[in-house]
Amino acid sequence: MTEGPSQSVQRTLLAGDRTMLAWLRTAFGAYAVAIGIGGVLPKISDSGSVVYRLVGGAFALIGVLGVALGLGQYVVMLRASEPLRLAQLGVRLTLGFGIMIALLGVAIMILIAVAP
Repeated sequence: MTEGPSQSVQRTLLAGDRTMLAWLRTAFGAYAVAIGIGGVLPKISDSGSVVYRLVGGAFALIGVLGVALGLGQYVVMLRASEPLRLAQLGVRLTLGFGIMIALLGVAIMILIAVAP
């Protein structure tokens, strides 16, 4: 069975969307680890509070970088397929959502750093 160009383009674009969502899921996982290591462990541990906070902050940073990589890949994919782009959710809405997720990661880093 042969496949027309619109079907292959649509599959490629949907794969790019799934890749961006995978990066965002990875970021959420890194944020959860950051909260666990940098926020919870220092409160239940007798020693190593600074080390836990540094490692937690590093995981939050990894989450922010994951969002940036996912959004960057998404924008590159959109630019490469611009003439062939099918109906989609607004790019501004998608990028705005990703930026909010990245800002939440920065907030997690700040909370870990300044928590008593």
